Amino acid sequence: MEINKFIKRNVYVDDLRRIAQIYQASNNGDNMSAGLGFGIPLAVAEYDGKIIGFCSLVFIAEDPTIKSFFSTEYEIGENKQILSGFAEKVFKNMTENFRFENSSLLVQANNFNLWMELNFLQ
Repeated sequence: MEINKFIKRNVYVDDLRRIAQIYQASNNGDNMSAGLGFGIPLAVAEYDGKIIGFCSLVFIAEDPTIKSFFSTEYEIGENKQILSGFAEKVFKNMTENFRFENSSLLVQANNFNLWMELNFLQ
């Protein structure tokens, strides 16, 4: 796929099932408690009406980090960079407007991961 041919946008509740599928595929079917976890989804990449990737806020040693997940055929560095840049803007806007602390975001990310496992990955 050509770069910049996908739509970058915020995540909607309706996106969560597809996001969970992409996450599982990128983690060889493992559930969300494996690895860094699912995190808090911030942005999706949509191409031809289909979600092809997303970025989540994950925590590495309690530090927030943007991680991208794409369907295999769209998983190229330029796509990840473009969507990650958009997700960073979403995160910056979120933290400036709501004054979140890393510790509270980490708790919320863990709670969200549990909710996603119960609702989408059984």
